[in-house]
Amino acid sequence: MLQALEEALEEKAEIESKMLRDASRESQLLDDFEWKLGEIERDYKKKLVEAEKSAEERFKNEMAIEYQKLVDDKRDIDAKLTEVRNMPFKKLFDYLYLIANLFPNIADCSPQEFRS
Repeated sequence: MLQALEEALEEKAEIESKMLRDASRESQLLDDFEWKLGEIERDYKKKLVEAEKSAEERFKNEMAIEYQKLVDDKRDIDAKLTEVRNMPFKKLFDYLYLIANLFPNIADCSPQEFRS
């Protein structure tokens, strides 16, 4: 009976040791999983921030290009207006006469019709 008791105590100790190892392994796996999950979250947050910065930079560049086009167009319009303002009356009248002959019904058109 003493031997059976010793065997039972040994078996209990082995079971407790196995349970402790299993619990320790499970705890380590859970810690590893949480660490990896945190690493993945940090990577995605970093990628998201980089994508937002990249999109913002592209938008700024496109806006700068469009703004420059507007500035260039305004400069061209101002130059043409200055040219027309400085044009002798006779030459201006000749241009208007030419336009009137090319488009005889221009006086009957609304500005919207004329533009199209």
